[in-house]
Amino acid sequence: MWAAVAVATAALALWGWSAADRIVPSALGASLRTLAPDLGIVAAVGLVLWLVLRFVVGRFVAVPAGFVAVLLASLVLLVTLSPGASRVGWWALVAIVLVGAVGLGTSLWALTQGGRRAVAAVSTIASVALVGGTFAWLLTPTGAPPAPLALGPATVDVTGDPGSPGSLPVKTLAYGSGTDRLRPEYAGGARFTTKPVDLSRVITGWTGDSDRTQHWGFDATQIPLNAQVWYPEGPGPYPLALILHGNKSSVEFSEGGFAYLAERLASQGTVVASIDANFLSTTLLDRSGGIGGADLARALLPLEHLEAWRQIATDGPLKGRVDLTKVALIGHSRGGEAVAVAAMLQPRDAVPGQEDVRLDYDVPIRSVVALAPADGQFTGAGAKVQLKGVDYLAIQGSHDVDVASFGGLDQLARTTLGRDDLGATLYLGGADHSQFNTLWGRRDLGDGAAKYLIDTGRLITPEQQRAATMEAVSAFLATTLRGQDQRNLFADNRTDDRLRTITSLRSGRDVVLLDAQAPDKAVGTKGVTVSGSGLTTWEVVAQPLRWGPGDNRIVRLEGSGGRLDVRPAEPVAIGARGSLRLDVAAVDGSQPAAITVEVTDAAGRRASAGVRDIPPPIVADPLKAAWMRSGASSEPVLQTRVVSTREFTTANPELDLRRIATVSVVLAPTGDRELLLDHLVVSQGA
Repeated sequence: MWAAVAVATAALALWGWSAADRIVPSALGASLRTLAPDLGIVAAVGLVLWLVLRFVVGRFVAVPAGFVAVLLASLVLLVTLSPGASRVGWWALVAIVLVGAVGLGTSLWALTQGGRRAVAAVSTIASVALVGGTFAWLLTPTGAPPAPLALGPATVDVTGDPGSPGSLPVKTLAYGSGTDRLRPEYAGGARFTTKPVDLSRVITGWTGDSDRTQHWGFDATQIPLNAQVWYPEGPGPYPLALILHGNKSSVEFSEGGFAYLAERLASQGTVVASIDANFLSTTLLDRSGGIGGADLARALLPLEHLEAWRQIATDGPLKGRVDLTKVALIGHSRGGEAVAVAAMLQPRDAVPGQEDVRLDYDVPIRSVVALAPADGQFTGAGAKVQLKGVDYLAIQGSHDVDVASFGGLDQLARTTLGRDDLGATLYLGGADHSQFNTLWGRRDLGDGAAKYLIDTGRLITPEQQRAATMEAVSAFLATTLRGQDQRNLFADNRTDDRLRTITSLRSGRDVVLLDAQAPDKAVGTKGVTVSGSGLTTWEVVAQPLRWGPGDNRIVRLEGSGGRLDVRPAEPVAIGARGSLRLDVAAVDGSQPAAITVEVTDAAGRRASAGVRDIPPPIVADPLKAAWMRSGASSEPVLQTRVVSTREFTTANPELDLRRIATVSVVLAPTGDRELLLDHLVVSQGA
């Protein structure tokens, strides 16, 4: 009996710990009503098991019916919980807790038997040591984030500190429905009152009598346009950036978690609105499946906000201060995919695959920034999001256990840059999913005990992650919206040695020589031929990501001393301020690799330049132990390297940069390294 009581208590403690993390504070009653059936069902299961064991199985063999029934019912209860970041780790923890509970139950039994104090003492000490030691280990950060590599100097210059605070004073306000029952800042505190919008044409499962409606005070026909705004105190007009948060079931209100980024951008000269999309998030109240169409609704929401801004920008303190021809959308997690969907939908008159959902949005989107974006949640007409004519920046953490694959690389591969567009990425070593938002904590997945399977010691600090985010987003938007060219921040990760990073840069003005997105082995652009010699392997493959082959295609090279020759149909010119740029990564090893880039002019004159510090993969083990991990511990992310014309003319002053006939990538003659290559281009400068 005592063992059964201890097991039941332990299981209820684990379940209760998880339930406490999932409760919606402003909907306590509804949360408890949602949780109560779990206990009722498990109690019924336990009773049925006890009856079967006691009166059916017990007729043939003696079994401790009460204990076995409680143990099995406890496992049923724990099956209802999310295992967090590791199913193996979670069930190992459950086993330890239940074994410890049996030990404590044995101690209690021994104490009731008289004369068995030694047994009780040994059992108690062993159980406390087992369970206590396990939780002490889980709760104590034990690892370390990836250390920066010893790299050489950058080959590009970054002026100033793009992420530093600007000189403009910042003010704040809020706008909203004026009737919000949970958020006073969107009710009586709203500086502007916005008209709710009807999204029932895309949202399903949100009825007028549902717990969701009772909680929020509205349904899909009355979606509010609420936002917190940071704006520079100055005449303007300033660009506008909207921030769209993601979905965190344990956080009720997420938009305030980007105040750090909004305030920084506002001080630099951008009006920023962090919009409220919390009513679209999945919470404990959605145990029955949640609402349908949330991904499309999340994408339409910023477009509806932009329509509201056409009025906001003409009235009150923001009159004349907002330039709606310079608009950026910034999104995190599901919001990161949603802002890309929004940019795709904005110029259209209907949703692909849902032509009955008509669209009419007039405010154009210039730039898209995605922080740890999901990818593939929305598929219009069965296809992933294709972007055209917008700037795109994706930032990803190597230690993200929620969106563990760099989905932004796939979206960038599906983005067609116009002449004036930029594409860039930042892969941040030691960064996770949650620390982009100050309200989301430091553990990406799991409730209760399960969240401690993540070792926060292996993460960079929240301050480091947010500082890097502010720097990258500031530099990108300064370049794309404010005419202050800071693109070099993404052209060379050696511009900052404080963290382990991998960066890439693409420009619509590039003359592309090699782009592996082509469907065959002739991977150059039209009229360009590509051939390999002396290589063990060269092939076009999908970029390998943690979740499988990505949408981006790259060239895989393997060998020692071999070369890949890229020959345009006609010689190309590299201007005096121009350069060659390529994206490259080492697949194997723990130290940077090196290659040589050789150019040959139409007269056969050659010059070479070394490309060093090609990064190996950033190995990520964000969990407490390697055996908890499922899947790859790393994914190769390509780093942009720039070779200036000066390096070639220094090597051979007679080289004619106006007529380059061949560009060759030559592997080092020592060692047998595997490299990934993509996007070999001629850049004529900003």
